[in-house]
Amino acid sequence: MTYSAQQQIKKRNDAIERKGYRAKTRYGKQLFFLQGIPHVGSKLAKKLLHHFGSIEALITASDAELREVDRIGPI
Repeated sequence: MTYSAQQQIKKRNDAIERKGYRAKTRYGKQLFFLQGIPHVGSKLAKKLLHHFGSIEALITASDAELREVDRIGPI
């Protein structure tokens, strides 16, 4: 394999991997997942999880339901 191809594979793998703290509780894992979304920090992740109760409910929420959460603007 060429050096260029190896570097591309390494970059792809690095982009997916998130190193550091690994949550042990379901709530912690849900927060960790939400914080992986661009522009979602710990405060917004907590607000989203508190409002919707689960990641499944958040994913299936409509635009109007998402806008009910403080700090969520037009999509």
